[in-house]
Amino acid sequence: MSKMNVLHLIYSLHTGGAEKVIENYSKFHDRNFFKPIVCSITDGGIIVDEIKKTGTDVFLLNKKGMFDVSAVLRLARIIKSQNIHIVHVHNFSANFWGTITAVLCGVRFIVRTEHSIINKRKSLFRIKYFINSLLDIFQKKIICVSEEVRSVHVKRNTLSPKKYITIYNGVDSRIFNDSYETSKYFKEFNIEAGCKIVVKIASLTSHKGHEYFLRAAKKVLDEEKKVLFIIVGDGPRKDELTKLAKELGIKNSVVFTGVRKDINGILKLSDIFVLSSLREGFPITILEAMAASKPVIVTNVGGTPEAVIEGATGLIVQPKDEMAMAKAILLLLRDEKLRQIMGKKGRERFEINFKAESMVRKTEDVYRTFV
Repeated sequence: MSKMNVLHLIYSLHTGGAEKVIENYSKFHDRNFFKPIVCSITDGGIIVDEIKKTGTDVFLLNKKGMFDVSAVLRLARIIKSQNIHIVHVHNFSANFWGTITAVLCGVRFIVRTEHSIINKRKSLFRIKYFINSLLDIFQKKIICVSEEVRSVHVKRNTLSPKKYITIYNGVDSRIFNDSYETSKYFKEFNIEAGCKIVVKIASLTSHKGHEYFLRAAKKVLDEEKKVLFIIVGDGPRKDELTKLAKELGIKNSVVFTGVRKDINGILKLSDIFVLSSLREGFPITILEAMAASKPVIVTNVGGTPEAVIEGATGLIVQPKDEMAMAKAILLLLRDEKLRQIMGKKGRERFEINFKAESMVRKTEDVYRTFV
């Protein structure tokens, strides 16, 4: 089999779950058979540098607005100049522009990964599902990051449901090791001796449910004073959430770090990881916490229950239930042995099911069926 040039196309290369998946493809593609190339429809962030470190070429189209045809022409030139054999699109915008451009350029093999579940109750999202189903005609396979994502998309697709398969997201386990030094964080975050650390890693957007996390934090702090809540991420709700923490009277016990490159260090520092999302596909941050041997508390949305075994590797609560979340946090804060057991079992589950190498190998097996 001759080497195949694979173009991974995504809307942007800022920090996020899908972007980290792209980074892991660039790390673990078998270079004997596949040459990965990464392209962002818009711009890039800190992940661009990480991808370039792997020796992968990165292109930024810097698309301006919905009708910027020049960006599509630039994409077409990249497909032609790089002799692309496979175009692998990630999520809706990349699917729309990438599939159309690939077809016009004569690319025979187009693959799509669905990283999320579109909110089917809104008319705009129903239109997106319809467009996806039309574009499916030109795609060889549609990879879904969880069984729940696959199930939802198949139910709304009437043209080619057999094309949909599940390949779970994966994380690079090498960056989560015991050698990372965490003492610097005690000064940076002003952590008192004996203080327990609860971490949440998520963009500051509506569907991540940060307000429920903060209200749960308030309930926890009413009973346990020496707890620090660290929120890693940035987004449009930063001012609103900072204001809420102040209104709840917990601003001195909550740290908003913004986007960080040292997720591994912050997870090592933590005692518990929490994700309070209202909607998810298959969140990378849960896998990162499991790789770091941390117990997790997650909401029962999307593919999260496929990652977490209730009562074994973590605890699952219903979305928007701040009381249940607070009780789960308190349970783990007060039981160090349980935290250790869950963290150990989470790491074992991660090693078996969710390593990045496994995700990439399974995807490459899909590519090989085209030859």
